[in-house]
Amino acid sequence: MPILFADLHWTAYLSALSVPMIALFGAIIAWRQTRTARERLKLDLFDRRFAQYDAARQLVVKTLIWRVSDEDIDRYGIKAREAKWLINAKVARYLENELPDKLYRLHVLIKAAEGDLDNESRKENTEAQDEIRDWLRLQFRVIDNLFAPFLDLRR
Repeated sequence: MPILFADLHWTAYLSALSVPMIALFGAIIAWRQTRTARERLKLDLFDRRFAQYDAARQLVVKTLIWRVSDEDIDRYGIKAREAKWLINAKVARYLENELPDKLYRLHVLIKAAEGDLDNESRKENTEAQDEIRDWLRLQFRVIDNLFAPFLDLRR
């Protein structure tokens, strides 16, 4: 005798639907965990990239406000080497080479100015220092533009 739907108890329907429902809930949970992991990675990268951004800006600020030491430049250089793994080659070159080279050049000029210089040499030294300081003032915008695509959390 065939089994009719009217003869089945509601628990039979429930047990038949339970396996697909559990699979569906499992898929939803897996999808949400994947999304959460992706967002967590984005946040972790943001934190590490922002540390690079902040280190560059702080070094420029420190240089413009007061004298930066060899140790400051060396500490920054060590930190800047991480940039090639976190950002891209263009930003890494800027952080590892261009910015520290200018800062070191300014540091050398300041030390030279403390020594005995004739008037012409002192004038050239002061002009070179002013030129580097003018370049440094523009670097806030440059640093912002270089880091903007990597610090945008909407991506």
